[in-house]
Amino acid sequence: MQTFVQSAGKKTNEDYLWWERLSDNTLLRADKASAVNILTDVALYDDKFTILLRRKVGRLSLVLYLPSNQPLIAIQKKQRIDFTGGRSIRNGFIWLANSEEEDKQLRKLTAGLLQKPLEELIDTIEACFFFTQEPESSKRAPGFGIDAKGFSEFIECLKTVEVSCEVNAIKDDVLQIAHDNPARRKELCARLLDGDRSLPQRDLLVLVCYFEPAELLKKYREQLWCLLTAQVSTLYTENWQIIKHNEVSMWNKPVDAEMIGGLIDDFGLKIQQVLRIFK
Repeated sequence: MQTFVQSAGKKTNEDYLWWERLSDNTLLRADKASAVNILTDVALYDDKFTILLRRKVGRLSLVLYLPSNQPLIAIQKKQRIDFTGGRSIRNGFIWLANSEEEDKQLRKLTAGLLQKPLEELIDTIEACFFFTQEPESSKRAPGFGIDAKGFSEFIECLKTVEVSCEVNAIKDDVLQIAHDNPARRKELCARLLDGDRSLPQRDLLVLVCYFEPAELLKKYREQLWCLLTAQVSTLYTENWQIIKHNEVSMWNKPVDAEMIGGLIDDFGLKIQQVLRIFK
């Protein structure tokens, strides 16, 4: 399985780039035909928490973006701070399966990531990184290294996750969206770990994100299977919303200005009523 890493060094010329992590733990600059190609057709944000399991050219790939810690928290935990001194380094990963067996491993890895709280993921993975001092003449040096033993142990631990849950909570033939919460994550993990059932023939299988996915839904609704978002909205409820792929989506409907105006007027009236109570 190929592994690609996006991180940064301490110097201004060691900015965020994709590097392939080879079997001997060295880092090789990734070309656009490899890791970057997985992301060219999907608009993600590398500074927002994201888990994306997708199918590309018949095989599975997994994308993970971990955001920065707050600078004070990063300093207290002795984590890496970038050259500005005001931001901690963030990390991104892509795993590419090259066989059916590696597809199964990525399903387990995705389930393992879903079972870990975000803060724990950030801290545990960041602890595997360190700054490196490259010679001044060195070109295209990453400026960081990875503790091979610690990182490999963490990834293998993720693959051993077990979940006891009703697997039929997830449907195969529809798009399902919900607000990100432990119950939905558990159901999704159970479906991913169900080795007796293959995953639907869709491009974007699982997307868990901390950014507003409305635009992505408009563009990729026919390709999406399961979406969990941290965004707070009436569109994203605690339970799964089922959206058939052959029906008009609420995200493709034009905004009704009259309806929006009515909602604003109603909200203003309720505020006035509350203010009268406290007079």
